Amino acid sequence: MTYVATWSGFAYVAFVTDVYSRRIVGWNVAATLKSEVLPMQALDMAAWQSGGRLDGLIHHADHGSNYTAMVYTDRIAELGAVPSTGTVGDSFDCQSVSARSRNDGVVLAGVF
Repeated sequence: MTYVATWSGFAYVAFVTDVYSRRIVGWNVAATLKSEVLPMQALDMAAWQSGGRLDGLIHHADHGSNYTAMVYTDRIAELGAVPSTGTVGDSFDCQSVSARSRNDGVVLAGVF
């Protein structure tokens, strides 16, 4: 996730990327970081793009509370994907996506 300051507050952005194709396959912009709103809608968009299921795919994220929340991990399982997380305090594999999402290359928040 990353965020952008606007006149009315912060806009938070979540991305789901296909690591193989390096394409963003799901995204969402919201005024909240809640797991059931921001990352879940990005995940649902990614599932919709692939026909509604993510069977056999690996969903990798960091240990942020949005991605480890029960509501989010349960949705990953419902879609047929396998959850995966890196080591605590190490989100190097996730930061590169956030950096590419911004024109200036500045990573404002650590992970996708």
